[in-house]
Amino acid sequence: MNVIRKRTIATVAVITAASALATASAAQAAPDTNAPGTTSAADAGTALAPDTVRSAKVAASPKFADPAFARFDLTTAQTPRYFLYATGKGFPVISSASAVGGYGAPTSSMTAHPKWVSRSRSDLWAPHVTRRPRGDLPGDFTYTMLFNGRRTSDEKHCIGVATSQSPTGPFKPRKEPLLCPPAGYGEVLDPSIYTEGGVRYLVYKLGDNEGARRFSILARPINTPSRTFKGPAITLLSEDQTEGINAEAPDILRAGQRTHLFVSRYGYETLEYSTQSWSAASILGVKHSTGKWVEGLGRDDEAEGLFGPGGAEVIEDEVTEGGEVIEELRIAFHSHHDETPNVIEEGRLAYTGTLDRRGDQFSLR
Repeated sequence: MNVIRKRTIATVAVITAASALATASAAQAAPDTNAPGTTSAADAGTALAPDTVRSAKVAASPKFADPAFARFDLTTAQTPRYFLYATGKGFPVISSASAVGGYGAPTSSMTAHPKWVSRSRSDLWAPHVTRRPRGDLPGDFTYTMLFNGRRTSDEKHCIGVATSQSPTGPFKPRKEPLLCPPAGYGEVLDPSIYTEGGVRYLVYKLGDNEGARRFSILARPINTPSRTFKGPAITLLSEDQTEGINAEAPDILRAGQRTHLFVSRYGYETLEYSTQSWSAASILGVKHSTGKWVEGLGRDDEAEGLFGPGGAEVIEDEVTEGGEVIEELRIAFHSHHDETPNVIEEGRLAYTGTLDRRGDQFSLR
């Protein structure tokens, strides 16, 4: 599982680590308001999440859920810097010059409250950050954040957009949401961007948490930079393929001439939360594929001390060893603090770690 092929992504590896942050007040991630409270680990004597599991190490603690992961080369010398963004008020961000550690204390990446988002129940969740050239000058970029918020008019979850000239913000939100759910649905969640065959897709979850509790993972062609849609959405995953069991937090990666959709399964507030991949020759074939648990992060193994590992995002990276460039995959995900989940009081830890791949099977090294 640990063989590395140079200049390919046939088998991939990453080791990222970061010092655990010291206090709960440092990261102002908004609580998940619909999760039940439970007894703390100290009172119940339950097991605590370790700092290291396999290659994965804590990158941020204690409240850093749904970590969006990005690598941006910030200078003309292509010096990389790594960023993690979290669910919550202000979308906390941390960064490091190295993927293997050195993350600083979190700061707010969005200081202005989106005008369309409710202030009483904002639910600012699931950021995802990309960038594009802003002009002809090297190093001049526009950074775009996609995120979730609850619309004031009807309290439905919508997808919003904010932009900045810096990866750490401040991101300025647009006055109106990018996408809201159609009639009969209550939410569009967990946005991300994926490009294949020259087509840029907005990938997200469409759901209804009332009544039938239906859901699907969709990809809709989108124009950049106008952020207008080019056509109808295609279905990547639905409740029919998962026996009605929830899938969310979609993230897509192209590796080994295959398209891999990563999703989180079951409920985020439970220990059953886990990470799965669905793979096909192209994005159009994902709906015909079969899900595989990511070894070390799935329900078919012990997860070795992790409690509900999900909210994963995978990025491509490369390192130089012995003068040769080796392409790698890096993963960020979150885990509960202990075996009695309490996302309101304790939040979730953010981990980064190493993925290996054999064919369509991924594993945490």
